[in-house]
Amino acid sequence: MHIAICDDNVVDRKQLERLLKRLGDSLRGQISGLYVDSYGNSNAVMDTPMDYDVYFVDYNSEGKSGLDIVISLMKAGKTGRYVLCPGIIDYEAMSTPDGVSFLRKPFSPDALASIIDEVEQSIKDKEPTMEIREDNGNSFRIHESEFLYATAKSRFITIAMTGGRSATILCTMDNFYSQLQQYPYLLLTTGKVLINAAHIVSLGAFSVTMPGNVKFPVFPLYRGYLKYIYKKLQNME
Repeated sequence: MHIAICDDNVVDRKQLERLLKRLGDSLRGQISGLYVDSYGNSNAVMDTPMDYDVYFVDYNSEGKSGLDIVISLMKAGKTGRYVLCPGIIDYEAMSTPDGVSFLRKPFSPDALASIIDEVEQSIKDKEPTMEIREDNGNSFRIHESEFLYATAKSRFITIAMTGGRSATILCTMDNFYSQLQQYPYLLLTTGKVLINAAHIVSLGAFSVTMPGNVKFPVFPLYRGYLKYIYKKLQNME
């Protein structure tokens, strides 16, 4: 999930960053991660507006309010979730566009978690799904963010998913991986292990640790690109 904090109050901005960091750590293995960018002035937001899944907005010292920025971002075609953060300005007493929600200052961790849950669900509703056909004939669909890792043994692949779920399918790893090219974070670490890089806990020189302290070796053939994607994800946080 890509998040923009747009606030000219450095104390409030840093508090929200800390809360999101803690929330992301507590949800590791359940969501793909919370990647946060902070903007201390509105010009930095509006000069080259970027796409985010959710915008937390409050400006009150530049002649423009957070509501003005939200309206400008909407006019620029940015379609993420907009959350105004009432503090000095009581946005809830103002006329706001449809779909705008509120998170009052000082920030409540529970209220923040509720908003993040809603945004995560809306992302999943839009996210393409992959079909899993178990060797017992059952089939179901999951989102990329629900996929943790898959391991191959003999003619079978075991898939680990968020929420402690797992499934076994009859397939080779080469064939399985060839069906997942549209998912950029699903990467091989060996010829028998496929992981979701968005769920990496830590990456070493020759191994990778996934949720649940599960470790897999990383072959030299795959190490370079895996390291590149991992660093890219880290820089987005």
